Parts: sequence; C-alpha cells; structure tokens
Amino acid sequence: MSQTQLASMVGISQSHLAKIEKMKVNPSYSLVARIFDALERTQKDECWQYMSKDILSAHKGDEVKDIELEMKKRGYSQVPVLDQGQPIGMLTERRILEMKKPYDKLLVEDAMEEVARVPKETNYSSIIPLLKQFQAVLVQDKGKMVGIITNTDLIGHRKKPRGQE
Repeated sequence: MSQTQLASMVGISQSHLAKIEKMKVNPSYSLVARIFDALERTQKDECWQYMSKDILSAHKGDEVKDIELEMKKRGYSQVPVLDQGQPIGMLTERRILEMKKPYDKLLVEDAMEEVARVPKETNYSSIIPLLKQFQAVLVQDKGKMVGIITNTDLIGHRKKPRGQE
C-alpha cells in the first residue's frame, strides 16, 4: 500500500504521513489509532495466520498401530501421510474407529483418507467449506507442507460479519 492510499484512508495528506514516518512530527493518539485501524482493514486474512506448525506425520509404509499410539500420546486426531515428503493422504481418528481391530499389520496408506491442500495465501473464508468436508487442511508453500489447519485452530478467530468490521 502506498503512503497516498493510506493517507487517504486515514483522512490526512500524504506529506503529513511522510513526516510521521520520518519522525518529524508527533501524531496524536487518535491519529495513530486511525492509522492502525486502516492498516488492519487492509491486512489480508490468509490461512497461514491460523495454521499449526507442529505437525506429526506418518510415512508410507508405517503401521497404523504405531501411528495411532503416537496420535493418542500427542492428542492429535489426524496426521498427514507422506511419501517422499509429499502428502498423499490423511490418517484420522474417524477412519481408525471405522476399522475393526486387530489391524496389527495394516499400513497407513491402506487406511488413509483424501487430504485437502491449499497454498499458504489462501483466504480464511475459503478454508471453512474445506473443513466441512475434511477434518484438516494442509497448508503448503512452494509445494512444501508448512502447516495444518483444523477446526480447533479456527476457534476464536472467526471473522466479523461484513458491515460489523
């Protein structure tokens, strides 16, 4: 955003904003508040702001029983399944519960579900419909998995309805 655009949003001249930026004038508290409000309104609401970076993952060839124990220990309800570093599916508590024990030799790739993936720049509002279909959404940056989003990650981060911002 340019100084001219920000100044227009705040209701001051671009030259006054430049003086504030260069610390040649001391703005009032109310002007600083208006500047911050304008900046917050322009901030993109991208999914990387909500993702968890601590990701437990399973790998093709792992046994379900081993991953289930680790999920239980860490309190995770789903884990991505990777093949050579790339996500190929998701092992979920729901899927494990659907299976009948014993599954001592069952591999994660034989028990996984589809996985949803989005670029880290994906808008918050685009994640909500995906979470209605999938238990988690993987966040990627340049093809590399950088995070995971679940409903729990979004609790408390609901967007205000339009017009109430």
